[in-house]
Amino acid sequence: MKVSLITTVRNEAAQADALINAILEQTRQPDEWIVADGGSTDGTAAQFRAIPLCSVLEEQCNRARGRNLAIRRANGAIIAVTDAGCLPSPTWLEHMVARVDAKERRIAAGQTILSLIHI
Repeated sequence: MKVSLITTVRNEAAQADALINAILEQTRQPDEWIVADGGSTDGTAAQFRAIPLCSVLEEQCNRARGRNLAIRRANGAIIAVTDAGCLPSPTWLEHMVARVDAKERRIAAGQTILSLIHI
């Protein structure tokens, strides 16, 4: 089953590499990764555009609108969502998809174990 990952970002350059690495290290890769950039001015969009798996939507908008735009663009039967500042475990997507594939869940949610906070 095709899986679309969507991520909303805005001025997340400091956290982008950690999220990119966490997604690229997933045991189940998404089939597409749509990143909705809400108007970054710090190079965030360029960091995600450098990843072949990613397509970046750039529009001045809030997180909710960015998610809706990305969902509209998604081609997957399953849509997974994470945001910059979150670090999904390496098996996060695999486990989410397995629950939906097994028809255990129509909606599967994970929990945040670690997020990047800069003080």
